[in-house]
Amino acid sequence: FKYYKKAIVCLEEHIVYSNIDEIDLLLMLNKGKYFRNTAEVGRKSDYERALSIFMDVVNSINNVNMSYEKKFHLLLDAKINIGRVTRYSYKLEEAQELFLSLVLALEKYIKDDTKIKLYDCDILKNLLNNASSDKTVEEYYQNVDKNEVYEYVLEYLLQSLIHIGIIFRKKTDYINAQTIFILINSIDESKQDNIDASNNLGVCYRKLGEINGKKTEMGINEYKKAKEIFAKLAEKGNKFATINLYKCELALIDTENNFKKAIEKIKEIDGYNVNGR
Repeated sequence: FKYYKKAIVCLEEHIVYSNIDEIDLLLMLNKGKYFRNTAEVGRKSDYERALSIFMDVVNSINNVNMSYEKKFHLLLDAKINIGRVTRYSYKLEEAQELFLSLVLALEKYIKDDTKIKLYDCDILKNLLNNASSDKTVEEYYQNVDKNEVYEYVLEYLLQSLIHIGIIFRKKTDYINAQTIFILINSIDESKQDNIDASNNLGVCYRKLGEINGKKTEMGINEYKKAKEIFAKLAEKGNKFATINLYKCELALIDTENNFKKAIEKIKEIDGYNVNGR
């Protein structure tokens, strides 16, 4: 927490608000992210400060002399962070509306096979049909070289989908959430599955295991699907997956001795918060 505060002070000292340029926007964007981080670790009032900064970035971009590609990148980064802060503040409906507006604005410019996958997903199709596109994003996109920005346009679209899936998960709608995360993995063009989508998909399976019961065949099958995902990610050093892998194992343990051994393994994980999730 103290390092976040030091970073905020350092950034603030170098921002020239009287004549904002490209560097100032980058500093402002990062300052907003640090406030977002301090809010995540307990200082909830900083969500509003982060939101205000991200809005200032959006409103200032058009007045700065730089390429449209850079403006577009900064605009999307700020918009995603506005949505993240809104979600972290548990304004879930508002956040979902914002992320859907970004998907609608960006899906017009992605590859046809990817767009087909978006609209083959019934839950997402229904949401998009009742949403409004982000007009600011659309306007900026008209002025950029489509070949230059395609990769990060897809990345921001994927980020928007991840947060839509997380919103479903926060609402305990695990079926629709897992549908979104499976969709993300099907359209992510990286060689491996999207880590954020896979971790969240695993959580959905684990939660469905809890709901169905660890002594039922359906519940056990859900836990097994979760374990398979988390085991692959844990092998690569993913701590979130490692902790969730042990949670799955704990749920299926039927003796007190094995339970204690699993607890000790969890506590050995570097950075694990015993009082956390």
